Amino acid sequence: MRDFIIARNDKVGRIQSYWHAYYFAQLPSTQQFLLNHPPTISPIVCRAGAQTAGIGQRNAVWHSPEGQLYFSIRYPFSLPSALQLGLAQITALTIAEFLAANHCPIKLKWPNDLFIENRKCGGILIDLIPRAAGCDAVIGVGLNIVRQADCPAHYAYLADYCRLAGDFYEQLLDKLFAMLTLWQQKPYLPAAHRWADYDFFIHKICRLENEPQAFRLLGIDQKGRLIAKDEQQHIHFFTNTRIQQCIS
Repeated sequence: MRDFIIARNDKVGRIQSYWHAYYFAQLPSTQQFLLNHPPTISPIVCRAGAQTAGIGQRNAVWHSPEGQLYFSIRYPFSLPSALQLGLAQITALTIAEFLAANHCPIKLKWPNDLFIENRKCGGILIDLIPRAAGCDAVIGVGLNIVRQADCPAHYAYLADYCRLAGDFYEQLLDKLFAMLTLWQQKPYLPAAHRWADYDFFIHKICRLENEPQAFRLLGIDQKGRLIAKDEQQHIHFFTNTRIQQCIS
């Protein structure tokens, strides 16, 4: 294990913020490590070279061999958990915009998956820990970087599509912390957010989990809710479902 302090400086070199960072060659789960960590007044980052018990959405197992990117951020917010709706979507969008700037053909699948050519290449997990004043968000990120012999064939790997700089991880952290700083002040997506630019299912007719009818998907609103139109042209907003199947 290594632990250290990382500082973010402004354009003239003044320290804007700092966070505590951990690195483990192997760890059961970066997400669980930060969920168990004592609360602090500053953000905490935990990265692992490999995970032996990686956690996906709904407690699914996340395949976590060496060579990929696994990290979690524990970030203290002054506002309560109820106001953090949309955090998963703004995190996914920030990562997508960063990857697209590196010429990666990235797409998003609501609520928080990253895809390339119909294959998943990453995902995001959000846990919220209530506090007396506000909450701590634990944001887990897993990205497939390099294809290896024991990697599942149904996943996509970023290195097959774009060249990543040596400081890729540090650059990505800077983007995420800049986003989180703004989210602290305004916990909703900007009115002109660009989710639709990366939405894999925009304007497609899909079936949703636990819904008897199909919907045409119209993107997301400023709180990250899925916007969908039914066969009677009624508009619905979803927060707790999954896209199961694309019909057309």
